[in-house]
Amino acid sequence: MKITALNGPVEADLLSEARYASGFGCIRCGCTIFRYCTAQRDEDVADPALHPFLLCPPCLDLFAGGLPDATFAAIRARPLALQRDFDHTRLPFLPAERGLDIPDIAIAGGITMYGTGIPIVFGGVPVIIIAPPEIPGGAIRLSISLGDGSGAPVRLIDNNEWVAPAGWRFVYAGRHYRIGRGDRAWLELAFHPRTGLLLEEMRTTTGGRVLTIDEGGARVDGEPVVFPQASARVIGVTL
Repeated sequence: MKITALNGPVEADLLSEARYASGFGCIRCGCTIFRYCTAQRDEDVADPALHPFLLCPPCLDLFAGGLPDATFAAIRARPLALQRDFDHTRLPFLPAERGLDIPDIAIAGGITMYGTGIPIVFGGVPVIIIAPPEIPGGAIRLSISLGDGSGAPVRLIDNNEWVAPAGWRFVYAGRHYRIGRGDRAWLELAFHPRTGLLLEEMRTTTGGRVLTIDEGGARVDGEPVVFPQASARVIGVTL
């Protein structure tokens, strides 16, 4: 079975069907950052976009060489995120009792932004956009843009879909998502069901300016900056 990412336009209702049918996460590991994918036997000439599903970038790479039909059928029939015993608290799924809230985000250095959809705007570009899940108990929707100094920042994740250009890497380990491009740009997020998202580290560049965040706080071009506490705001801080 050949597994490939979908390219080109696909009807929105097919993509929506893929998200719901996959449990809003990778069908193999449950990761909420995904590519829309399709599977075809070598002799299959049907439209590959008719039955898309979700795979995270690492699992898509893992399956790049193809899968035995029976193995793929078993994974496809029982997406991990839809299994009753799957522990959703390890990943950024918002608990069903929170409804369609925007989760809080704690930022390394001691600041928490409550219910703030765009915590940081740097050089006119929203670095992180946080949106509620599509359904109660679904995946928190994240959009992330970073700059590596070679030009304007680029969108890497768009409502949980991995849309990064070549050269960028996504890693899922434990409760952590790490997005990066070598030692030029990176962002690491963790998720805890009681406290929400945690922005642990970040480096991004725009217009020749560099924003870094780590346990020591936030700095622009090496100079410390103070983030305000924010609650129920559209934008937390603009730098």
